[in-house]
Amino acid sequence: MIEGQEDPLAGFQMLGPYLAHVHVKNVAWRPTGRAADGSTTWTAEWATLRDGQADIEGYFRALDTHGYDGWVTVEDFSTELPLAERTRDNLAYLHDIRARIASDSLSASAADGIR
Repeated sequence: MIEGQEDPLAGFQMLGPYLAHVHVKNVAWRPTGRAADGSTTWTAEWATLRDGQADIEGYFRALDTHGYDGWVTVEDFSTELPLAERTRDNLAYLHDIRARIASDSLSASAADGIR
């Protein structure tokens, strides 16, 4: 999210069999002031998985579409919550995402069987 707005599925497809591990983190863009010309200046600050700019669920859906079933590591460098609390919340958030993706996959499979 800091470097650009690339399509994650296209990136995963380009990596192909070289996609071996995924690090998940998030940032939020915050205004820091004004430049001499009056334009807003911005900085990226670390954020929890829930609160940042990235579409974490979208990334996991793209990973699922790509067929990735490897490891995912959370790298939450934010400091708004104590480590234990943000670790617990990030894990709960990722479990919720996994459940939604699995539910959608089951619904799609059931719908395919009805046709």
